[in-house]
Amino acid sequence: MHKIGGTRLLSARLGFRSREPKTLQGGQRALASKPTKQSGYNNKADVAALNSNNNNTIRTKQDGSKGGNADRATLPCTSHGLFLVSTPIGNLNDLSRRAKSTLESADTILCEDTRRTSKLLYAIGMEKFHSKLFRADEFALDNPNNLAAWVNEAKARRVAFATDAGTPGISDPGSKLVRACVGKGVPVTPIPGPSAILALIAGSGFSETAFCFRGFFPRRLKEQVEELRAVERSELCRVVVWFESPKRIADTLSLVAATIIDDRSEARVVVAKELTKIHEKFFHGGPIEVRDKVLTEIKLQGELGEWCFAIQFPPLEPHDEEAKEAWHKCLRCLLDTQVPVSEATRKVAEVFNVPKNQVYEAALSLTVRDKKE
Repeated sequence: MHKIGGTRLLSARLGFRSREPKTLQGGQRALASKPTKQSGYNNKADVAALNSNNNNTIRTKQDGSKGGNADRATLPCTSHGLFLVSTPIGNLNDLSRRAKSTLESADTILCEDTRRTSKLLYAIGMEKFHSKLFRADEFALDNPNNLAAWVNEAKARRVAFATDAGTPGISDPGSKLVRACVGKGVPVTPIPGPSAILALIAGSGFSETAFCFRGFFPRRLKEQVEELRAVERSELCRVVVWFESPKRIADTLSLVAATIIDDRSEARVVVAKELTKIHEKFFHGGPIEVRDKVLTEIKLQGELGEWCFAIQFPPLEPHDEEAKEAWHKCLRCLLDTQVPVSEATRKVAEVFNVPKNQVYEAALSLTVRDKKE
C-alpha cells in the first residue's frame, strides 16, 4: 500500500481513518507519555525491565555492520501474512521478544482498541506507529469491506493483530479474520504468549490434567443452571474453566455452591483474581468454601479486577446396569491375569470414570469369591 497525503490507501479506499490519538495543545500527542499504573500495566519498573531486556537485540552482520533494532532470530519467518500477537494480561514483562519484534516489523497493526494498544507500543519503545495502527474490533470485522481489505493487505505485507490482553480469537476478536485469511491462502502465524486459562490451571492443583474452556459464564439464570448441569454430566472432561465479570462473580459462585450437590464433597473449585498483576490472588476449596472466601475478599477489597474460575467435578457414577457390567468385566479380566488389586482398581477407575473406592470394593469382593471357590 502507498500513502496518499499522509493517509494510507487502505483508509482512503474503505472510507475510514486510522485511529490516531487526539492531539493536545502544542502539538503533543495525548498518549505521548510513558504508560503509568493507569495504562493497564503494573508500574514504570515493568516498562524499564522490558526495554532493558530488549536493548541488546542488535546483531552484527558478517560484513561487520550492525543489524536492525529487532533481533533477527525473533523476526517473523515470512515476508507477509497475518500474525496473531499475544499481549500481556496485566504484567508487561510477560510480552515476549518475539511478540515485540513482530509488532516492530509489522507493516500494519490491527487491534481491538487503539488506545490500549498505543500504550503498549509506547511502552516497548515504538513511537512512529500511528499511520499503520487500525481499530479492528468485532464491529469493524463484521464489515465485509474491511475484512477483504485486511486480507488483501496480508497477502503482500506483514499484518499484526493484537487484542487488549491475551491471545486474539480466544474470547476476543480475531477468528473471523483468521478464517478469511485461511480461505484465501494467506499464512497465519500465532505468536504465543500469556494465557489466563493456563495460569489458572497451573495454579489450581487439580489432579485432572485435561480441561475444557467455556469462555465467559452465561449471564441469564436459566442458561447458567443449564451450563452447570451439562458440564457436571459430561463424560468428556471433568475440569471446566470460565471467565467472569467482576460484577457477577459473587452471584455466580453463589449459584455454583447452590447448584452442585452439597454431599458430593469431591468437587473442587479454584478462583483467580488479577492474574499476573500485583494483587493476584487464588482461592481454593469446595464450592461453598470458595464462595465464602471470595465474598469476604469482595467485602474487604471490592469486586474490581479480572476474574476467572474452574471446577473439577468428581468422577461420574455409572447410571445403568450395562455400564456397571462393562467395568465389572474389565476388572474381572485384570484380576484373572494376576494384575494386583490396587493396579486393577486404578486402571478401571480412570478408564470408566468410576470412584476408586467403588471399584476397590468390587475387586475385594471378586477376590474373596475366587478364594472360596
